[in-house]
Amino acid sequence: MQQFLPYNCPMKRKKLNTNTEKCNYLNITNRKLGKLYKYSGYDFLPSDFDINPEKIKERLYLNEMQVSNIFPSFISEEKKYMKKFFKNSLKNIKKMQKKDFSDIFSHDFTQKLEIYLDMRKELTKILLKDFGSQSFDEVAIFQEIHNLNPVFGELLEEMYQPKLDEDMFEDLENKYNTLYLEKIQKLEKKQTKRRKRQKTAETELQNVESLDRKVQKIATIAKKEEKTKQSIQKIEHMKEVKTVKAQNKKTSKEKS
Repeated sequence: MQQFLPYNCPMKRKKLNTNTEKCNYLNITNRKLGKLYKYSGYDFLPSDFDINPEKIKERLYLNEMQVSNIFPSFISEEKKYMKKFFKNSLKNIKKMQKKDFSDIFSHDFTQKLEIYLDMRKELTKILLKDFGSQSFDEVAIFQEIHNLNPVFGELLEEMYQPKLDEDMFEDLENKYNTLYLEKIQKLEKKQTKRRKRQKTAETELQNVESLDRKVQKIATIAKKEEKTKQSIQKIEHMKEVKTVKAQNKKTSKEKS
């Protein structure tokens, strides 16, 4: 299969068993996770995970769904208060990872959920390492975790709470598929509107260019007509001069 190479992700060391396809897929998912895989060999993807065009398309759609105007319900000015919710999330992820979802969901969705939980856990751990720095932005961290998969991010936001609500797993696969399709439809509507605006702009530009060509054509015709008029006036003037000269010559002969 042809490799998808949007990023430069060379093989590191053989002992890490890094794979270019996996590295690139993780990079388009989240740069930090791609970097973790590249330099540590930590593999989020199971051996039967096929990085095919459909998987890449799905990932790119998820990237299109990412939002920057979402804020945590637990937002506060106190960092310590905010940090405990991220720690709640880590604790709840670990609880979820102990569950066997294969009896509840399809193989594909179970794999999707397990990969997501592992990625979210490691990303949260990476982000919390900088918690003590002044540049640490709790809202930006929440948004980055949410945008890892905006569909799961919306459905599993309760994972930040102290106690894991088992009800959120109820019909999760159908909820995910429904919400994913809704978001796809919204994206397609936006793209349709964007294409319409672009087409309208192109049509207006073509009309302006067409009008400009007409104006230039009219100006050229007017210029030619002016030259023709001047030529006719010049010819008429020469005729008048010749006529006057002929009359003067005739008059001179008659006098003599």
